[in-house]
Amino acid sequence: NSEVWRATRPGALTIAVTCHKSNGQYHVYVANYSTLVGWGTWQDLASSSSGFSKPAITSMGSFGSSTTDRLDLFVLRGDGYMMHTSSNYSGAAGTWTALDSRGYPPNALMVGDPDAAAWGRNRLDVVISSFDGRVQHLNWDGSNWFWDSGGLNGQPNPSGVSFIAGPSITGLGDSRIWVSAVDTTGGVWNAKYDFGWNSWFHTPFGTSEAGIESTSW
Repeated sequence: NSEVWRATRPGALTIAVTCHKSNGQYHVYVANYSTLVGWGTWQDLASSSSGFSKPAITSMGSFGSSTTDRLDLFVLRGDGYMMHTSSNYSGAAGTWTALDSRGYPPNALMVGDPDAAAWGRNRLDVVISSFDGRVQHLNWDGSNWFWDSGGLNGQPNPSGVSFIAGPSITGLGDSRIWVSAVDTTGGVWNAKYDFGWNSWFHTPFGTSEAGIESTSW
């Protein structure tokens, strides 16, 4: 089993999990919590015989004068396709769209778990590793979905560096994103979008043996 927790609004929480049932099918479930009505029932969003990764779920929340209760969930299906669904929060139940494919990056086979972040109204970014040691990037501009060609922003990895599965992405608001990834020696690398992408840079302290996670506060 795997799970991810994300707050949606003050007093609200959504949990997403994937599990493997005895009939051989893998399922994606979500449950919503509200301080007004408590826990809702588990909703079965999708099933697949090829499996699912750990899901990533993010909320657009409030940005400036704009507020949205939309949730977006991403999960890698066992056949290599990035799957996506969204919901508009409603009490403890939310109505989710059918799980739909967002395809895969050009000339790359994805591996591991995705991570997702929102940094503005109608702006979504998703990162995931690929077998060639790159961090792949999917973004939504409010109208269209785009995969970067050749990895994050199309830029090459630092010389001699190959990333392991499990990058993280955090929306800092105000059109800023922070991406972190771990290389095969445990070194931690970061890339930042601040009205434009910078190059990967190395964090000079500490190493990781089991992936990375980040948040903003």
